[in-house]
Amino acid sequence: MQYKNLDVIRFDVRNELTQNAPKWLRVRVPETLPIIWLNPARVFASLAESTLSRYAPLEVILRMREREGHLKIDIVLSASHPRTDEVEDLKRVAGHYELLSDLLLKSIKPSPVKFVVAKRTLQKTAVATLRVAGQRDVTVFRWAVSHAQHGGTDIGRDEDSSKRIRKTLAKLEGTGFTRPLCMPPSDSQEQLDGMVQTFPHLAPFIKTVVRPHIGMVAMGRNHRFPPVLLVGPPGIGKTFFANALARVLGISSPLFVPMASEANGGAIAGSATFWSNSSPGQLFEALAWGKSLVPPEANPLLIVDEIDKVGRSRNLQFDPLGALYSLLEVETARSFQDLSLPDVFIDASHVRILATANDLAEIPEPILSRMLVVQVGQPSRVQLKKIVARIYRGLAEKLAFESMREMPADVLDAALLLSPRESKVRLECAIASAVVEGRTTIQMSDWPGFASGAQHATRRQIGFVA
Repeated sequence: MQYKNLDVIRFDVRNELTQNAPKWLRVRVPETLPIIWLNPARVFASLAESTLSRYAPLEVILRMREREGHLKIDIVLSASHPRTDEVEDLKRVAGHYELLSDLLLKSIKPSPVKFVVAKRTLQKTAVATLRVAGQRDVTVFRWAVSHAQHGGTDIGRDEDSSKRIRKTLAKLEGTGFTRPLCMPPSDSQEQLDGMVQTFPHLAPFIKTVVRPHIGMVAMGRNHRFPPVLLVGPPGIGKTFFANALARVLGISSPLFVPMASEANGGAIAGSATFWSNSSPGQLFEALAWGKSLVPPEANPLLIVDEIDKVGRSRNLQFDPLGALYSLLEVETARSFQDLSLPDVFIDASHVRILATANDLAEIPEPILSRMLVVQVGQPSRVQLKKIVARIYRGLAEKLAFESMREMPADVLDAALLLSPRESKVRLECAIASAVVEGRTTIQMSDWPGFASGAQHATRRQIGFVA
């Protein structure tokens, strides 16, 4: 679909960029900026706002301009910022935008660019949003217009709560109702082959669940990743596998929720509005604003770690697992609600959920019935040797000691008596000891011989992965 008057679209998007930003963020978009750069500029402005909002300086100016066929973004701060690392990261991202803009321009030259304008209404004002045709977006947020207008006061909330809700809805309106579906990297199939080698006892799961899901998503199909529960002894790499899975899915920063420290489920579903410090949960924050300099996506990976640990706190007033009951079922996940924003319905059906546990007996049956339970078995001694050797090589690279020689046999034998988690701690100490003494190989004398808590329990040979 083509529009005769693209200047109208340009004007609407420029208004969205310059008028919907907070007072401390000044977005400068010249009228001469080509229309193809407006949508990337809008995404970067949203990224800058979410990155710097926690420690907002007096004023930040974003200047969007074209320079020699590239989108150029300048970031100017009125004063020093307390989180200089975040500012520098943001400037690096701006540099990546400049490089990627050349690729975008080349990719659209062979054929005319088609634009889709979606109009949304909030407080009876229309905002036009520009999107390059072919981008796979899905609707994630929706709410009743009456609640948006009144901030929920018509159902009994106090004025402070209403003010917060109105501000959040206005910010959501500025970023839009839709979010893109994260696509797997182009080399995902090769990465999956590597995962099979790294996680040999999860090879059937990778083959029958992970690989088909990635293939379907790469084909442009809306395929739901089933909620998965990895069960096995401590220290065998369940959480490490979850992070590796995020990378092969194309997710640079998964949502990580440690359930051992959860008291009421607020980390996932937020806190209720009757609390004075009510705030959204991690899931809403990630879907709405993104995470760690990564723009928001509709299908992040939610890692619920040690889900069985909350079973030991049955006397809690609120169920920390309560939010999962809705998220694990696709029908209810389509209308998920954050407790701090009960007027907003969230389509979380695209969210990938992977939980870890040591003991199935501590997990409620209704949760288990909603998940694909995968037992993480123990690798053979031959496989375990390869795993420990990989941990060793990874630590040597991490400590910038690539010249480190192979692990001596006596050190390897000592490592095989421990879980990979315990071996990793001791190998790191041993490598540091050798580096300090100027050696290119570790010795048994470098190996910390202190007994761990696990060694005082029943001795078992377990594990894989660091």
